[in-house]
Amino acid sequence: MTDCIAFLAFMVAAAAAVRSTWSPCGLSMLSTITPISERSKGHTYRSTATWFVVGATAGGCTLGGVMALMALALGGVGLSPTGAGSMALLAALAAAWSDADVLGLHLPVHRRQVNERWLDHYRAWVYGAGFGWQIGTGLATYITTAAVYLMIVLGSLTGSPIRALAVGTAFEPSVGWLCC
Repeated sequence: MTDCIAFLAFMVAAAAAVRSTWSPCGLSMLSTITPISERSKGHTYRSTATWFVVGATAGGCTLGGVMALMALALGGVGLSPTGAGSMALLAALAAAWSDADVLGLHLPVHRRQVNERWLDHYRAWVYGAGFGWQIGTGLATYITTAAVYLMIVLGSLTGSPIRALAVGTAFEPSVGWLCC
């Protein structure tokens, strides 16, 4: 059962990452850090984009570390595979209910963008890595889908800190930023 939950956690991480690349306001990092804007500040786009990916990966590792601690705690409780499967099913139903916005009930949405003032106050590597880390954690900026919460629950329910860390690290909403 935990192998199935781990597989689902990776699938949800991929879906949540893809969905998280679109900001509700229609603006994304793609419109903030561009080759032209970086050149006008005397920076290279490639360097800033690289720092962004490094920061996003560190953000995913941070999220994965928290999930690993939760998995360790759940592993210590001795949750049965049936119990873990039941909790995973309940979490999936709650996430689906939330995203469908049935009766206006949904999980909390953190309405926060990265601070654009960083672009004028810090070096390119600082805002590149800082923006990347915030977006890579999945929880520091806009949460556009309940799949982010579901991924955290599923990763934790694997009961394996290594798997949970891998799921969190695999969640990388910034990849879409570079692919666009």
